[in-house]
Amino acid sequence: MSVIVCLCIACSRHRRLPTGWESSGNPLADTLTLRLERSYGHNAGAPSQRWVWSLDSIARADKENGRVGARAAYWRVRLNLRMGKVDRARHILDSAMSALDSTRYTDDFHHLKMLRWRFDRSLLHRYLDAIDNLKYFRGVGDSTSVAYVLMDLGDIMERIGDFGRGRAFCLEASRIWRNIGQNEYADKNLLNVALMSDRNQTDSIHRLLLANKAYHADTAFYELVLRNHFLNTDSVEYLLRAFPLSGGTRRMRGMRAVHLALFSDWLSRNGRGREALPSALEAQKLHDSTGDPEFNMLVSHALAMAYHAANTTDSAEKYLLEYVRWKDSISDSRMAMEVANKASRDEINNVDMARNVKAERERLMVWIFLLAVVLVFFAVSFSFYRRARDREMKAAIARTELEHTKSRLGREAIIMYEKEQLLKSIQQEIEHGESEGQLNASTSARLRNAIKVHNSGEEERRAFLEVHDNMLPGFSARLKGTYSSLSEKQIRLAAYICAGMSSAAIGRVLNITPASVVKNRYRLRSKLGLAPGESLEDFLRKFAE
Repeated sequence: MSVIVCLCIACSRHRRLPTGWESSGNPLADTLTLRLERSYGHNAGAPSQRWVWSLDSIARADKENGRVGARAAYWRVRLNLRMGKVDRARHILDSAMSALDSTRYTDDFHHLKMLRWRFDRSLLHRYLDAIDNLKYFRGVGDSTSVAYVLMDLGDIMERIGDFGRGRAFCLEASRIWRNIGQNEYADKNLLNVALMSDRNQTDSIHRLLLANKAYHADTAFYELVLRNHFLNTDSVEYLLRAFPLSGGTRRMRGMRAVHLALFSDWLSRNGRGREALPSALEAQKLHDSTGDPEFNMLVSHALAMAYHAANTTDSAEKYLLEYVRWKDSISDSRMAMEVANKASRDEINNVDMARNVKAERERLMVWIFLLAVVLVFFAVSFSFYRRARDREMKAAIARTELEHTKSRLGREAIIMYEKEQLLKSIQQEIEHGESEGQLNASTSARLRNAIKVHNSGEEERRAFLEVHDNMLPGFSARLKGTYSSLSEKQIRLAAYICAGMSSAAIGRVLNITPASVVKNRYRLRSKLGLAPGESLEDFLRKFAE
């Protein structure tokens, strides 16, 4: 049984969890990671906090497991960020990243690096980290992390004013969320799309989200949708629908303050100053703990409008001045931020341009390499083609010369044979004439001398035996070089066989019987080492080419 458990644990180390995390080899830690990934941000925080501490306890007990330690640090950072303990979260993240072996635990390193943007105010650093993370998570097929990184890129593009790319990143993130079954994240991300879209598209997105009653349980999200609706449509009905959802928890105080300030402004603009002042005062009371300049400006404006509608001039002027002060402060901050964002936008554009130039250069080098390979291929192919053509032409010339040699040797053999037969016939006629008394001694002697002059058969035969050296140049040398044991007679026999002469013709040339030619052929085959079915003539022709 223990063997099976060990095998299961070993196999789990090479398995990826449904959320995109690599298996740590600790089933309980993997279960807690899965729960945290699926539930974080969907509840009040208590269950998540308990799971984070449980995961941290497992990491302390299993210090040798780097994955569990990285996982515990990741969720502790997120928990401290939720609790507003930014410095503590930064310390945990820095310690975890410096202690982690990024080569061995690459996936956990990139998950931790995804959190670094929360502490780095440089948009360029955030962008470079996001691009690096995006490349890694796409490479390993971690769709969940890819969606998170795309949302971060969308936020960066919104800050530098590149709304087109920002919408594209956020829309891609929403598509990924839907593909993995996280429709709620997909819809929430549409709010980011709305912030970077025109009025019509923004309003259509808000209406689409409002139509989904499944989000009514997620109070913060629902209120956010309603607030964005009011800011884009100026319809008070959305604010009235949001008030019942705004509870008294600390998590909702800021959201309720925003709604009350917006509602007070609407009442003041519509001549209902007496009703506007209580809403503005309540917003101020709820807002004291937030300290956000945007909220301070919004509440100051609501109080100034409400006191003015209630004809309380002193208070109206006081809050109007406060509103102007906050507005100027925010304008200065926005101008400074715009300058910083412009610098970041230029830096990011330069990085993108350098990356595009590098990619274009790499593509160009690939095309040049492929072109060089194609050219080399064609050059080698053409070289082989030329060599093949040359060999074919040489073979054709050799075949033509061989046929010519065969024809000429055949004619020479016949002429020599006929001459010998003619001289033999004349010799027989002289002998017959002498026996019959038809020729006297002087005439016979004169005729025999004439025959002797023309009967130089041995000399002609020896001259004829040398014909192949001129007609088949190099044949004797190549054959002798390969088979040094061959005699001169066998080489000459091989030349006549190569020329295609029959055994009878060869016998006439060599002045031997055809049977002797057959025996000599057999001996020649033995010395050449030919198999019984192999053609002697075809074999010898290889030496003539």
